[in-house]
Amino acid sequence: MITNNPFLKTGQKIYTSDILKIESFLGFKFPLQFADFYLKYNGGTPKKNFYIEPSGEWDALDIQVFDSLKYPLFDKGMTIEDNYDLYVNKKRFLPDYLIPFAHNNTGDPYCINQKTGQICFFSIDDFDCLDKAINYIASDILSFVNGLVPEDEAY
Repeated sequence: MITNNPFLKTGQKIYTSDILKIESFLGFKFPLQFADFYLKYNGGTPKKNFYIEPSGEWDALDIQVFDSLKYPLFDKGMTIEDNYDLYVNKKRFLPDYLIPFAHNNTGDPYCINQKTGQICFFSIDDFDCLDKAINYIASDILSFVNGLVPEDEAY
């Protein structure tokens, strides 16, 4: 997977066998682009970290961090698996087909739809109305990552 956006502070390297175990644990298969991205970076902080939502409905969306798989990025950090368990099973904010993989500075998650591979921004403030909370912003992980811009281009 080739991106035009370097990632800093990436997670510990993972392997295909790790992804297969995580997929088995979560009960679904990641889209190939998503798995390839995590094999290369395993989360981290994108150098370009703002997304301009194409419809113009939202202001520029910030991305604080892409969460990692298997190994937390920092002490007391959470992995994608931890966040899935928290948001889907415990707090029941997210439907089970959305996998939170990144979040903004207020904790709203960016998710990948496991059925379509599309990327959405999930507004936790609107969690009681899924039509308002789920906002699809990119067709896939590569489009999302390559669509990120530096802050000075976001405003």
